[in-house]
Amino acid sequence: MKFENHFLVEMPPDRLFAVLQDFEQIAPCLPGAVITGKVDARTYNGNVTVSLGPITVTYRGTAQLLDANAALRQLTLRCQGRETRGPGSATATITVDLSPQGEMGASAIIRSDVTVTGKVAQFGVSLMHDVADQILEQFTRCLGSRLATHAGNGPQQDSVPSSSHAGHSRLGILGLIVKVLWSRLRGQMRTRP
Repeated sequence: MKFENHFLVEMPPDRLFAVLQDFEQIAPCLPGAVITGKVDARTYNGNVTVSLGPITVTYRGTAQLLDANAALRQLTLRCQGRETRGPGSATATITVDLSPQGEMGASAIIRSDVTVTGKVAQFGVSLMHDVADQILEQFTRCLGSRLATHAGNGPQQDSVPSSSHAGHSRLGILGLIVKVLWSRLRGQMRTRP
């Protein structure tokens, strides 16, 4: 499955480029994600818990920064994991392209090539795309909020406080699923004669 998402953040693209390379700092903003260890400067072990309807799956795996091209403001990452309680797996190659937006903002285009097997694979691409959009929206709000809170604190202004709220993240994912399904239901009700 291929996805393309966009988001805007009120910060210069070079600063956002640096922030997005620090997995430990941005992981708390990704619903269901927890960093469990560091392999090297570009590779981290972690878990991601995903809830789709009645199914909750935890993947254990790695996230690796494959390339960081400062001249192009482009990042390439690879994430892969296996279900902790099943035979399924998930892999994603993600490219993030940043560009200036206005005087002090940054625009990001995220292209993801995702392969999923196991229980989660039964859900349609359309639903998974809607959920990905909602997760990105939540991530962007969290990232912007954390950076705004810590702006102007001297050398730490680019840092995002590290914390793991796994329980909160799982609820966030479930809420996103409900929001997507409710939105679809409302859309179907409007189109009926």
